[in-house]
Formats: sequence, C-alpha cells, structure tokens
Amino acid sequence: MSNMMTTANGGGQAIMRQEFGAQQIERRHETAQTAMAAHARAQVEAAFIVARANPRSWEDVRVRLLEECKRPGFANSAWFKKPQGGKYIEGLSVRFAEAALRTAGNLRRGSMTTYDDDYKRHLTIYVVDLETNAWTEAPVTVEKTVERRDNRGRLVLAERTNTAGEKVYIVASTEDELRMKEGALISKVSRNLILQMVPGDIQDDCRQQVQETRKNADAKDPNAARKALVDAFASMNVLPSELAKFLGHDVATCTPAEIDELRGVYATLRDGEMSWTEILAEKTGEGVATPSTASATTEAQPATRGARAAQRVRKQTPAQQPGDPPFGDASQEQVTLSTGVPATVQTEASTQSTTSPPAVSREQQALLESWPPGSGLHVTVQKPDGTPYDSYTTGRPYIHGGLAVIVVQGIRDAVPLSSVHLKGGPQ
Repeated sequence: MSNMMTTANGGGQAIMRQEFGAQQIERRHETAQTAMAAHARAQVEAAFIVARANPRSWEDVRVRLLEECKRPGFANSAWFKKPQGGKYIEGLSVRFAEAALRTAGNLRRGSMTTYDDDYKRHLTIYVVDLETNAWTEAPVTVEKTVERRDNRGRLVLAERTNTAGEKVYIVASTEDELRMKEGALISKVSRNLILQMVPGDIQDDCRQQVQETRKNADAKDPNAARKALVDAFASMNVLPSELAKFLGHDVATCTPAEIDELRGVYATLRDGEMSWTEILAEKTGEGVATPSTASATTEAQPATRGARAAQRVRKQTPAQQPGDPPFGDASQEQVTLSTGVPATVQTEASTQSTTSPPAVSREQQALLESWPPGSGLHVTVQKPDGTPYDSYTTGRPYIHGGLAVIVVQGIRDAVPLSSVHLKGGPQ
C-alpha cells in the first residue's frame, strides 16, 4: 500500500509506502533540467496549436511582400550581388528572407549547438513550418578564430600570407567577434532555409517588383541614389577611392547599371557574405599569383575564399574504404546516366538565379520536401543498362531546370530525385 503527498520542499513529492511491519518514505525533487525540458516542450506544442488555429494565406503573404518591395528603402536591401569567378551570383537577400519569415508567420527558425570546444562550434540551423510540419535544416561550423594584421594583445594561433602578399595572423576571437561571426553565418544559412519555405512564384513576383522599384527610384534622382550609396559604403569603412578601384573609374560617372551593381555588392558586404578585400579581389583580380611565381613543387595559393575552400576539400577527400559502395570503376570514367543533368555544386546561392527559373511542378516540389535531411545517404540508382548502382549522396537535393535532382558520388551528372531509391541511413 502506498500514499503520495506533495510537500513544500522545493515542489517535490514524498511517496510513503506502508508494508507489513515497515514503512518507507521516498522523496523526489524536480530538477532544473526537468523543468527546462518541460518548458521547452510546452512552448513547441503551443506554437503548433496556435499555428493550426490561425493558418496563413499565401495570397495574403504575396500581397504583403509585394507592398514591402514597393518601398525603395526595402528594395535596396532586398537583393544581393556577389562577384565570383568573373561573374555575379545574385538573389534575394537576408533582409528579404527576414521579411518573408515575419510576413508568412507560423514559421519557426532556430539553432542547436551539437558540438563546442576551444577551436570551433558546430551548429544545426533549422526552419520548420508549424502548419505542415515541413522541416529543413543545415549544419554550420563556426571557427573560433579571426584574421588580423595586428597581433598586439591577441593569442596568435597561426599566420599566413594573404593574396596581396601581406602577413596576417590567425588569432583567437573575442566574445564579441565570435558573436558577430556566428550571427552572420546563421543569417546567411537561414536565408536559404526560409526561402525554401516560400513558394517560387511569390519569389519571382517579388524579384520583379524589387528590380522595378530600384529602377524607378534611380531614374527619378540618380545623383541622390549615388550619394546615398557612397554614404552606405562609407559606413562600412569603404571609401569612394576604393569604389573607384572596383568600377575602374570615378564614382561620380556611375551609370544606372553600375549603381544597381554597387547596391547589390553593398548588400553582400553588409550581410557578411564577403569582405571588401575579397570582393575587390574577385572583381579586379588583384593579388592573384601568376603561374611563373608559383613553386613547381608547391600548389599555388588560390586567390579567393571559395577557391581556397575547394582546395582544402580536394586535400581532405578521404580514400575509399573496403566494403564501401564503389565511387566508380577506377579503370574507367565515372558513370554517366542518360537521364542526368549537368551537376552543379549546391552552394548558398544554388537556389538563386540571374534569370527566371522554369516552373516547378507540385510533384517535383513534393519530392524535394519529402527527402530526408543530411548527406551521405545510402542510395541505389538505375544505370542505363538496367543494373543498379549503389553509392552515397554528397549533399541535399535541389531544383535544376524544373526537376528535383541530387548529386550522387561516382555519377558524373546530377540525378533526378525520382530515379534515386533510399537503401539505408547516412554513413
């Protein structure tokens, strides 16, 4: 026989058991961890309940976003333009994604720390639609270091020579520097995740409205637009003389197209996509080593951050282990599928396009949303001769030419998602 009674001792409980010739009292106390878990669970459940009781209307969201895009101040910050490889990567910016998150409602954005030590921090950024329970996430690694030319009073971990031939020091970041670096990475990754939740036709309409608003504002008073842009760059410590290097001529002679170009570059700089040094190097090629200056036995240091990252990936690619599915026959070229499309590296701008993308059917969108998160998934693909090909995915699926496709290791082209079959979990 047992009786339960609540005591005033920290909100705990005392359970008394009465047995033959004996009596036992067990005291249980609620821990802070239990209370926090219960609080978090209650918050999540309440969010889902409220969202389903107040469903959104995508037509209302579209109208509200278009109204936002008609404001010149918002339109100027809603589009980014990043030089890369002699071309531009452009698309809807972090500021637009934040407006879409606020306007759509019932979208929950957050981050979870999965690993943390003295040198780096691993985060998982996620966005979940509380109405449909659609979930998308991406991993982020924050290095707890920054590069500085002046190492006075700093803990120096390493040093290197940058593309301009100057020595820079890799130092441990301060709390403020780490917070800013982490915030920039979270904003950048969140942008892509939020835009995955916004229908493509709404993004296309907003893109056209942003471009129209900016064009009309510049046509009314190009001098005022130019001066406002110069002041904005000056607030980021980029002087007009630096802008002249970027343009190749004085800022006063900017054309409307160059004003629009600089405005997109400013959004890239403000959102932490690239530093001004990296932007200028991409645009002008300054600091790029020529083949004659590179050592015959040492691989040349790439000029840009993207090229350096690709070089590190090539160096760190692990060798095939016994028992793994084949990466492709070593004596032949990689597998080519007749149904494949040209493979593209899925970066943060892979969903952005300089032209209007083809329409995506509901079937393809459903395939994309139903695919499990993460990479390294064990899959089987049907080869042209009818035989199955076992391999692993190397990233998340994306839309290419109106089709949902994914890159599979050992296959030359990106494979339509409809022809890929899951076999197991991530490896």
